[in-house]
Amino acid sequence: MRARATFTLARARSLRVVGGECLPQAVALTALLSRAGSDPALVIGSRRYAQGVWGAHAWVEVGGVRLDVVPSEEHRELTRFRAASQWQAARGNSSCELS
Repeated sequence: MRARATFTLARARSLRVVGGECLPQAVALTALLSRAGSDPALVIGSRRYAQGVWGAHAWVEVGGVRLDVVPSEEHRELTRFRAASQWQAARGNSSCELS
C-alpha cells in the first residue's frame, strides 16, 4: 500500500520536526499523500478528558485506514477536509455531541 509507505516515512521524519504536534504533522502527511496520488482526508476531532477538560486531535484517513502520525487516545470526529472538495470542511458529518 503506497499510503502506508508514505505514512511510515512521514512518521519517521516527524520525529525531527520541531513543534511536531498532530495538526502540522497531519497536514504535511495529507500533502504528501495527495502528491503521491492518494485521496487522503484530514480529520479533526475532539474529546473530553478527566475533570471536563477538552482536547483536540488531527489525523489522516486513506481508504478507511486511520494514519495517526502523532498517536493519541480516541477522539470523535468533528469534520474532515479533502482535496476533492477543495479542502473545504465537510458539512453535516459531525459525530460529536458537545455536552
